[in-house]
Amino acid sequence: MDHITFNNTSVPKKIILKNDVKEFGELQDGIVPVFSGKTALVHVLHFFRSTGKLENKSAEILVPPWIGYWVYMMMNTECFPTREDNSRVRGMLVYHQWGFPQRMEEILKFAKKRDFFIIEDCAHAFEGYYRGQRLGTFGDAAIFSMAKFFPCVVGGAVYSADTSIRSFVNVRTKVGSLEKKLFNERKKTDEGKKALSLSQQYAMYPNLGGCVPKALYIARYSVAGGALQKRKQNVERLRRELQPTDEFDLFEEGVIPWVVPIFFEKEMMRRVVKALAAVGVETGIYHFDINRNILAPDYRECVALPCHDGISEKEISRMIDIVRSV
Repeated sequence: MDHITFNNTSVPKKIILKNDVKEFGELQDGIVPVFSGKTALVHVLHFFRSTGKLENKSAEILVPPWIGYWVYMMMNTECFPTREDNSRVRGMLVYHQWGFPQRMEEILKFAKKRDFFIIEDCAHAFEGYYRGQRLGTFGDAAIFSMAKFFPCVVGGAVYSADTSIRSFVNVRTKVGSLEKKLFNERKKTDEGKKALSLSQQYAMYPNLGGCVPKALYIARYSVAGGALQKRKQNVERLRRELQPTDEFDLFEEGVIPWVVPIFFEKEMMRRVVKALAAVGVETGIYHFDINRNILAPDYRECVALPCHDGISEKEISRMIDIVRSV
């Protein structure tokens, strides 16, 4: 079995787009492509700094745990992330963990009461819906990561129905030599070649602008080629054959996850992770919020399984056989 990672990193050698692909579908008119999802977050936070909603770097934003060290570091360039509500909080980063939507009714009510802005973190929810409404359209702005779903190396986007947010971000989306250099460095990293460390690369992300054209073309090529449909098929098969009972009501209509959470008892999870890692499958034991509510989370441990379109039927079968045999 080839090494299988959470993200599809098999960059296509030839890209042919036969028509005008709208990779974000109905959101396209409100999309501003940027270098990466992390860059998108910095741009949106910078907008709220420019309006005075975030008065200075000590103004706080409510965040969930487990979203990654470098996400918090990016936020620190513009504000202070916190897990505790207090008088310094001005907004919320609502993270649709692994593509599973937050329960937005209570969150929206709370944000309105406190006059908080909402940034939806859709890095793991390239296309998803909550009760019929597209994720990314509930808050003031949303950030996306194309590279989490497609083999485009890097690539992110900001979505907002607010033209002032889009205009602010749009003037910061120049693609110059630094963006192209970082694209190539990240590509070398994914290929296992000598490159700048990820820490060195990420340190430059707040200063980057637009999406490198090749990354955008790969995302469009992938969408046109049915990448999301293939991902849905992989997800359904993993669920059907490994955990058909949706104990926590996660897989509602319109969910296309980044990875598939599978819940076992702790020792079983350890054995599953060890067996999959032995054949080159990226996995691990992670904390997942089964309540899907930043205001009242309930984190449970689970095994995350890759499900992207680059995984073959044979590889999916092998993964399933390994889990069943443990």
